[in-house]
Amino acid sequence: MFGQPWAWKPLQDILQAYLEMIEEKKVQASTDEAYEEDIKPRLFPWRYHQYTHRDVVKATQALTRLLDAVEQKLPQPRETEYPASTRDVDIQLPYSQAILDEATIPANTFIRDFLSELPPRTLRFRYIAPGIILQSPAEFATQPWKEPLGREYGGHSVPFLLFRGDQWISLRCKPRYYPDPEDSLQGVPTGLYICPTGIESPATFGNSCRLLLPFNIGARHHARYSNGEQLQEETPWDETPKDTAHELYQPGSHSGFLERHEVQIHKILLNWAERVEAGDWEVNTDGVAGGIEKFEEADTLESWRKYQIPLAW
Repeated sequence: MFGQPWAWKPLQDILQAYLEMIEEKKVQASTDEAYEEDIKPRLFPWRYHQYTHRDVVKATQALTRLLDAVEQKLPQPRETEYPASTRDVDIQLPYSQAILDEATIPANTFIRDFLSELPPRTLRFRYIAPGIILQSPAEFATQPWKEPLGREYGGHSVPFLLFRGDQWISLRCKPRYYPDPEDSLQGVPTGLYICPTGIESPATFGNSCRLLLPFNIGARHHARYSNGEQLQEETPWDETPKDTAHELYQPGSHSGFLERHEVQIHKILLNWAERVEAGDWEVNTDGVAGGIEKFEEADTLESWRKYQIPLAW
């Protein structure tokens, strides 16, 4: 580890990252020693928050930029050009509180606050990335996992499907720490998931997410984590690298700033907005074109950098 370039950072970069965390209230000084006794590892006097209002603002701004970018590139609508499967309903944002309740989205979580604070708008397209759709209210309410009742601490214990992929994968391709869904015979829908959260710690980010793809990436050895490591399945008991369906856009095993955690959602949304704005992804009448197979570009010599999130805390 210590021989790798991503294991070391200039001191000023580390201090700047810590300053940003304090300014954004991700970490705050706490005087409640009794509360801190229950937190492992012991971090007193610092208290880490799963998310902050600034996280919500960054995510809403990033999604707005992405939607604006797609909308600006939509061709002039012609009724015959719309695929019937996706044109039958316009998407109204934000989702109603009743829909969030039906999806079992807990109160005081990032995903609930994010979806509740989205600016009102009506969208006449569905695809916000190749093969990834903005769900209708009915689709969003039909989550692969439901949050169990009676949870004793904050956050949520299951992943939530935020943006649905148009393909499914078998259970063996999902992250191993994701539970099997109730309808396990059908498999798991692809798409962008908000990750489950645990107790507050430096590794707990309520706005963290994973993109689940219907194919593995990494066999060509071009795809990279943010820290420069080769993209591969995390298998500590097996030293043989394996390509993976759920590690694209992730920071990597070590960032040099904090413990390992999944990528924050606003970073992926900004990357997607950049792909649309730069013309890397084409747009048709139903939104971003190309199909989910477009993400295979992440493991090519020509395009891997376009799918790598800059390393940060």
